[in-house]
Amino acid sequence: FDEEGKELKAEIVTFGKVVIGLRGKCPKSIDAEDFGEEIVQIAPDVFSWSSNNSVSNLTSVTFPETLEVIGARAFYRAANLKDVVFGENTEALDIDSEAFRATGIKDLEGIFHQIGSSAFRDCTDLKTVAVTVQATKFTNEDGEDDFNGGFVDSSAFAGCTNLVSADVSALGVEIANSCETGVSGGWIFSSVFSSCTALAEVRLVADGVLNYSVFNSCGTNALKKLEIDATLIPSNLAKDQKALD
Repeated sequence: FDEEGKELKAEIVTFGKVVIGLRGKCPKSIDAEDFGEEIVQIAPDVFSWSSNNSVSNLTSVTFPETLEVIGARAFYRAANLKDVVFGENTEALDIDSEAFRATGIKDLEGIFHQIGSSAFRDCTDLKTVAVTVQATKFTNEDGEDDFNGGFVDSSAFAGCTNLVSADVSALGVEIANSCETGVSGGWIFSSVFSSCTALAEVRLVADGVLNYSVFNSCGTNALKKLEIDATLIPSNLAKDQKALD
């Protein structure tokens, strides 16, 4: 409210090319142009319930094409956020830890740079996931090949109890330097689908590491159909399921 007691109109606050805050009551929907021109990053906690509990009003967001980073907890506990539209060119987009945790997202599809830990954890309305994360190669300060991205971090979809199907690919990139030669990146870390008790159909592709206990606590009724293409499949990947028999 302003000095006269009138409710402030919602205003997205930016600093340079970064969204750093929200003034006033959160609107029902945010369109790409509402973020401003050439925005590349949404800072941590900007639209989280803990920063502004009016984010419970938010039901839809369309992100600008220029966006490269959605910061940690950016939309944490925006419980009614159901419709999220990413730009067409999301290969460089990092979704940081807990960015959409406990939101109402129903479906997730796209090609991203990386998905952080617990990024979509406890999204109990989430039904389908079809995502690819792609590592990128760059030249480091020593003039050698290096890489970043290309991973789905731990517990990314944990606790999504109504998730039915998931198709996740983690793709690496060929590098050659004084330390290593071959494919780097392409990792799916532990507990990514922990406690996803309705999960029936899964396809996983990992050029690099497919970590242990991806499906821990999913229960014996989950994973009716499981397809895995990975360099290494740990023996305890689905220790409480029969899907790998």
